[in-house]
Amino acid sequence: MDKLMGFPRIDPHGLPLTDKNGNFNRPNYNRISQISVQSTVVEKTLRDSSTEFLLFLNNKSIQLNTKITIEHVEIFDGSLTVSFDGYTDVVLGKSICVRILVEEG
Repeated sequence: MDKLMGFPRIDPHGLPLTDKNGNFNRPNYNRISQISVQSTVVEKTLRDSSTEFLLFLNNKSIQLNTKITIEHVEIFDGSLTVSFDGYTDVVLGKSICVRILVEEG
């Protein structure tokens, strides 16, 4: 099966898969809430896969591998204003931001 799928290293949800020896590399993802302004990141996985959260992200057109630029961090409550895929000024509350794991680049 691995050969047929090209020996994937991550599953469709962005989580690492083990190799034939049971080993895997744990990616060094950060919460999007930890990223500084004007950085561009790529969404890699989620800390919450509840139906409600997935529907929220789907309604915002945010999915795995979406490139997101942090435009502003609200000091008061930690919410982020972001842009991605032609969307601008999208506000994500802190409770959302701590659940989205990203990698810089």
